[in-house]
Amino acid sequence: MTPAEIAIFGSINIDLVGEVERFPLPGETVTAKSLGRFPGGKGANQAVAAARLGGRVAMFGMVGDDPFAEELLSSLKMSGVEVGQVRRLQGILSGIALILVDSHGENMITISAGANGMIDRAYIEQILPAISGAKILLLQMEVPPEAINKLLEELPHENPLVILDPAPIGNVPRLTNLERVDIITPNLTELALLTGIDLRGEGHLKWALSQLVTKGHLRRVICKAGAQGSYLMNEKGQLIHFPAFEVEVVDTTAAGDAFNGGLAVALARGIELERAIVYANAAGALAVTRKGAQPAMPTAAEVEQLLERSDHEARWHIE
Repeated sequence: MTPAEIAIFGSINIDLVGEVERFPLPGETVTAKSLGRFPGGKGANQAVAAARLGGRVAMFGMVGDDPFAEELLSSLKMSGVEVGQVRRLQGILSGIALILVDSHGENMITISAGANGMIDRAYIEQILPAISGAKILLLQMEVPPEAINKLLEELPHENPLVILDPAPIGNVPRLTNLERVDIITPNLTELALLTGIDLRGEGHLKWALSQLVTKGHLRRVICKAGAQGSYLMNEKGQLIHFPAFEVEVVDTTAAGDAFNGGLAVALARGIELERAIVYANAAGALAVTRKGAQPAMPTAAEVEQLLERSDHEARWHIE
């Protein structure tokens, strides 16, 4: 078997998605227009995103022994993701995400970790050789931070390149080895929470990104900014803006996961970082035009078509 070029260590969930006109206020009940069930989890979503874009991808994580487990693994396999080292736990439920999507395509998400929360140091030691052989490692925070710490401590110093999606943000302060992370990809809300900086003031975005680089001892930060596109703070302290693609928004649930999957595929192919971000922007844009998480992930051909009909080599050096 050909070794995976992209390893994803993270969560595997079933997503229960309710469509509402607006989000409920505390104590209020609103009626859902529909309820859907989709394979999800930030880890699995990024695995599917990368595989559909042509990457050789392996998933590492845990599911339970409930009826959802086979559905979750089948979705990964159908997308071309290697799942041989995903562990099934007896007597444990798989992870579940409860998601509300409003009429503007915005979402609110609550997660029950289930099997994702059972990942331990012994499992890390088991999967370490396979992950160490990959070019790119994608991480998220829907699994125990202690497991991520163990993995970051044990990885070789130079390989793989590590991309961290810091969501959910509450687990990030428990990470002890951010120096081993090569790229971190917060969204605007996560960036504000990580730095304590109100991003609405002029120049505050650059200030927040520079603070994250300095305090986290990070080399590069990419902020996923929704309709604004994305921003890169590179190792030289330069802030570069990558404008968004104009698309009709249906559901933003998996946009960030599509972005990270696209970024990993482009970097694994040897594409330089700035062009890789343009590619990732295109993948994220296409994902918001469809409902669900994994079903919304675009193919490589779709991303190439969007790039061909759009003038998106543009990037703006802010300072």
